[in-house]
Amino acid sequence: LNEKPLRVLWLDSWDDKEPFVGSCCGPVQLILDLAGAENIFDQLGLEEKRSWEVATWDAVAAQDPDLIVLVDASWDLADDKLHKLCNHS
Repeated sequence: LNEKPLRVLWLDSWDDKEPFVGSCCGPVQLILDLAGAENIFDQLGLEEKRSWEVATWDAVAAQDPDLIVLVDASWDLADDKLHKLCNHS
């Protein structure tokens, strides 16, 4: 099969202006590589070899991900992030 890999946004958190996302290097990229998926921000933070980086919502929209992975943490629940995403332009 020659299917294109899913294009994924790995979303950790955000304030009202900027999302904090999994970037080029580190565990997020490794997980997506092993899953056969494509990190939409695999070039972000490349020079500094960052695992996490700040992006913009315009960049997210321009990349048009197929899937969003919401990081779930006791201090920042994925359910709350999903609610916020569904209720914010």
